[in-house]
Amino acid sequence: MPAAVAGPELDVAAIAPLICVGLGALLIPLLQLALEHRQTLLGRALTPEGRGTYLAAATLLFLVAALILSLIGFGEVRAYQTESPLLSVDAVARFLWAAVLVAALLTVLSSARYLASVGVHQGEYYALLLASLAGILLLCAAVHLLAIVIALELTSLPLYALVGLRRDSLRSGESALKYFLTGAFASALLVYGAALVYGVTGELGLREIGGALDPESPVALLGCGLLLAGLAFRVAAVPFHQWVPDTYQGAPTSVAGFMATAVTVGAFAVLVRVVTLALPPLADRLAAVLWVLAVASMSVGNLMALLQRNLKRMLGWSAIAHTGYLLMGVLVGGPEGLAALLFYLLAYVFMTLGAFTAVVALARDSGERDTLQDLEGLARTRPFIAVCLSVCAFSLLGVPGTAGFIGRFELLTAAISRGVATGDGWLVGVVVIAVINTAISVVYYLRLPGLMFMREAAAGDVAPTAPGTLERIVLLVCALACLVLGLSPHDALPGMYDLDLLRLAALAAASLH
Repeated sequence: MPAAVAGPELDVAAIAPLICVGLGALLIPLLQLALEHRQTLLGRALTPEGRGTYLAAATLLFLVAALILSLIGFGEVRAYQTESPLLSVDAVARFLWAAVLVAALLTVLSSARYLASVGVHQGEYYALLLASLAGILLLCAAVHLLAIVIALELTSLPLYALVGLRRDSLRSGESALKYFLTGAFASALLVYGAALVYGVTGELGLREIGGALDPESPVALLGCGLLLAGLAFRVAAVPFHQWVPDTYQGAPTSVAGFMATAVTVGAFAVLVRVVTLALPPLADRLAAVLWVLAVASMSVGNLMALLQRNLKRMLGWSAIAHTGYLLMGVLVGGPEGLAALLFYLLAYVFMTLGAFTAVVALARDSGERDTLQDLEGLARTRPFIAVCLSVCAFSLLGVPGTAGFIGRFELLTAAISRGVATGDGWLVGVVVIAVINTAISVVYYLRLPGLMFMREAAAGDVAPTAPGTLERIVLLVCALACLVLGLSPHDALPGMYDLDLLRLAALAAASLH
């Protein structure tokens, strides 16, 4: 009788947060179905708003459980599959998981009232959001090309539906179609690149690819170039950015905020892993490509943001500019570059979600209020929204005392230090360009508080409705996070901001077998 073949050893506990989010994506539709067949619950009549509240509460429970599980054993390095691992659950992955889950929590908190006002079906929304979030969590820990491709598709497919969830809006449907077509093209580039890399190396693990890659092989160069192009689309780097402004403007505002934060974090997580583990043999060529992407993204993003009259489009171009700043951390590399990148991503989650939540709070039953004109005189009618949006705008600009300043300062310092230490004038040059672009961004970021505090609302304009309690909580959390991370980052992130744990995490991720 033949001996039994032992199956692979799987560490299920390592991916407990992912399992929790996945279960939520499966159970929320069932909960929705159960609620729709009930007229009362706990002795009270069950209204559509009440059903939405229960669905939001259930979604929050899954997210809170996943966040707690992601923080347990923060310093450990674990692999879901010990032999030829697909995922590396190290401190970097857990840090990014926490950032992504916080972004999802704040998105859900700010969504309930908004979804009711614009007529979006809440059960579908929460299920799709959790499904996309599961893909993002996979992205943050993926160290295998197969896992990366699956995670990207799991992230993207629910997002296509979320962007087009407002069935009564032609703009929403158009944005979803554009996002789907460009996303399918980017996925094709990524898959074809992965196939070429596998063909020349015979490996799918990122670390194994790095050891087997021949930097002189034309096929290997083509495959790596296609891989990088597919990932550049996901991080919205110029010239792969065309989908961002239209998608953000047409999507429900809460979805746009989720895409600008959680999806960006996941995309940069996989970009960093690919660059640091799989592409070191192409370091010289790769540095030139990343330099061009960073400079083009921050320059085009800031210049185009100057021309926008729609707040969501402006935030879309702003996101492209911040992609350029974040690419500086990838370009610098090493523990210092990684640590600066991670801190900036965390800060970016709060300042960007705060800005989008302000737009969510301004929405009314008749539709969005997302033009710059809608901000005129807001400090007199809704001072709480005006103050919180101003704090987030200052942080996005990089005003001292905010999280955005600390994050950008760390990125610029890491680039200068690396450039001086290695004699690389290009790194110093990208810092100069980043400073110039920051000066350009002053114009459109300071335009926001200027409109809110120094202009009067147009005659006959209807004042926006008061923000709900949950929207106030999200705005307050984002504004306070921007200030706390900017004024006292050492106290806000003890043991992380001093880079010791992040250095350890970088070495652990690079040495994983």
